[in-house]
Amino acid sequence: MLKNRSIQTKLSVLGIATICIGISVSTIYLGYYQVNKRRDDQVKSLKVIAHIIELTNQYNLIVPNPLVAEQQLYALNEEPSIKFAVIYDCDGALFAKYEKAGKTLPDYKLRPNQAIHLRSRNGEIIVGKPIIHPQDSTVMLGSVLVVSQEENLYHYFEIWGFSFLTTIVIAILASSLPLLMLHRAITRPILELAETTEYIAFKEDYTIRVQRDDQDEIGRLYDQFNRLLEQVHLSETQLKSIQADLIQERNNSDLANKTKSEFLANMSHEIRTPLTGILGFTDLLLARAEENDVEVRIDYLKTIKNSGKHLLNLINDILDLSKIESGQMEIARHPFHPHEVLQEVYTVLKVKTDNKKLKLDYRWLSNVPLTIYSDASRLRQILINLVGNSTKFTNKGGVAMLARTELINDKEMLVIDVIDTGIGIAEHHLTKLFQSFVQADNSVTRKFGGTGLGLAISRRFARLMGGDITVRSQLGEGSAFTLVIEPGDLSDVERVDPAKLIKKISQAHEITKITNFKIHNCRILLVDDGDTNRKLISLILSRTGAHVDQAENGKMAIDAVLSNLPYDLIFMDMQMPVMDGYTAASELRIRGFNTPIIALTAHAMSGDREKCLNAGCSDYLTKPIDTEKLLELLLQYLPEHCVVEDLKTPSAKTQLKTAPPPDLFVIPTQAKKRVIVSSLPTDDIDFQEIVEEYVLRLAVKLKEIETSLAADDFQEIAILAHWLKGSGGTTGFGELSEIAKELEISAKAKNKQRTQEFFQKALDYAHCIEFPWKNSSPLTPNPFIWK
Repeated sequence: MLKNRSIQTKLSVLGIATICIGISVSTIYLGYYQVNKRRDDQVKSLKVIAHIIELTNQYNLIVPNPLVAEQQLYALNEEPSIKFAVIYDCDGALFAKYEKAGKTLPDYKLRPNQAIHLRSRNGEIIVGKPIIHPQDSTVMLGSVLVVSQEENLYHYFEIWGFSFLTTIVIAILASSLPLLMLHRAITRPILELAETTEYIAFKEDYTIRVQRDDQDEIGRLYDQFNRLLEQVHLSETQLKSIQADLIQERNNSDLANKTKSEFLANMSHEIRTPLTGILGFTDLLLARAEENDVEVRIDYLKTIKNSGKHLLNLINDILDLSKIESGQMEIARHPFHPHEVLQEVYTVLKVKTDNKKLKLDYRWLSNVPLTIYSDASRLRQILINLVGNSTKFTNKGGVAMLARTELINDKEMLVIDVIDTGIGIAEHHLTKLFQSFVQADNSVTRKFGGTGLGLAISRRFARLMGGDITVRSQLGEGSAFTLVIEPGDLSDVERVDPAKLIKKISQAHEITKITNFKIHNCRILLVDDGDTNRKLISLILSRTGAHVDQAENGKMAIDAVLSNLPYDLIFMDMQMPVMDGYTAASELRIRGFNTPIIALTAHAMSGDREKCLNAGCSDYLTKPIDTEKLLELLLQYLPEHCVVEDLKTPSAKTQLKTAPPPDLFVIPTQAKKRVIVSSLPTDDIDFQEIVEEYVLRLAVKLKEIETSLAADDFQEIAILAHWLKGSGGTTGFGELSEIAKELEISAKAKNKQRTQEFFQKALDYAHCIEFPWKNSSPLTPNPFIWK
């Protein structure tokens, strides 16, 4: 109702309403208080009368004299409000009574043996009390009952009502003058301010100011209004500058869009190049599937594999950059040996530099800390990128990787220089070298390839690791990239002479194939609950010349170690009965066993590596086992007393052929059933035995899965599927590992339909397995005949 009224009207109405409400509440409360007080006074008066009657009639009850008692009661005739007074004897019989003229004593059915005070429905007040013997308070002589008509209190309300109305009228009249003064002091200045605001808005003249000398709230409001006008005026003068900045930002945005378009075009080229190789050579393989030219097929497969790796690296770079920019990239800090990471980078990239006939030099310029605390995988990624870039842009001379520890800002840091004698970088291109979507020189990129993401990602990784990457370069003479990372506290870390490490590195980087070396004086413990896995991995390790002992669980591994056998390396499965690998590794570390432990696990999710390292493992290898990676880790963690012999001409018996899986070259037709054989080098009789044993055991495991599926025992199915996932790829049946992976996921989710679906796929896959060395079609006897 007051929403659209003026402030003056609102204040007047609210002021009067407030006064009226206050007076009303006060008047009602006082009236209520007075009425209750009058009623309480009447009750007290009746109690006094009842007490007097008690005192004057004690002896009348002792010596029964009801006539005297009744005469005394008639003295109450002087009290107009009293209607009745009654005395009862100790038996409750009527002893004496008083009745107001014209009133008849009703039967109250009350015997006031105890003091009472109550009001009747017809407006009577009744007070009663016992009459006690004057000499013996335990003897009750009788009781008295006094009945009074409650006073008529309505005239009090009439009086208070008249007073209330009179007070309201006087209050309204008395408040008019203050309300007028309030209008002059508050509402009028506000109205003037509103009018001035409308005028300024209409004229758009922000130089106008309002004037008021008062220092009250209204005066401060005027002052703030003037300051607001000053800010608006200042903003108006800055608007042109802001508009100019916006134009510049738009130009920068256009430039950024252009840069991204160039980046996407270049990346499109980078993606299409490996895809062309993959698809093209796949077509060639399909076209020549029936030809028995194994060497050509191997060559094609190598090209496809290299193209796939290139594409995978490109995708990983894009994903890494996305994670960094969204703040989701985290650095996993853990202790590791820095020289081992540098050695690995040296070994991997030595092949590239050798192919380009370049020299790759790796040196420590200071004593080498045996342990630093940082992210080994990110350090490896940065160095591979830096050394790989230097190799790519260097056509003669070489690349050097020089490492040292150095005090920077009173803190010991790990510093690695990557120096090349390549084409160099012009000075005006150095400023945009590390930008995400900008490349230093598009003409160089078109010649040498690349997306330009590597350096940007590497610098961001370095900064996340507490350091940075800087560059010095001279066009035509080469470049020097300096990587600095924070290695943690090195005050108590052991340092070694770099000459002792370089000898081992020079010995290891030439050895990349199992057929190229023999290991002497080496003892290895292989721990795995899978018979097939133990037999296969043991065979591979034994072919290197190492002595291999086996254990089926973590408890047996600890017993073997505690029997004082001098093991140089332990390969430890993580999921085993009795005692798992995590517990066994932790127990060995607690007991002071420092020999390297390599974890073997079918788990390859994020965090699994950290879980293994936290348990005490030195490194991590996923199943199915990659033979090349297995041997790389073997060489990396061998102690110095193990002698590695380079074999230039390996014998036929020890050579492990890496023939491609034959099922890749089978053209499925309606008339011909799919044939699956192991991708292991089964021309070797030892590997034939491993595959045959595995397939027979596979039949047993699939039967167990079928039984568990009928009983809806999803937990057991998940355990069996986990075994299939780890052992399938290891024995050369990679597709079975993928099927088992989905089977395990479906069983853990208790999805019966999908579990049945992937179990059937595993069963169908097993039915297609053949042993070519036996010249047999499906296995004879067929272990899957129970299907």
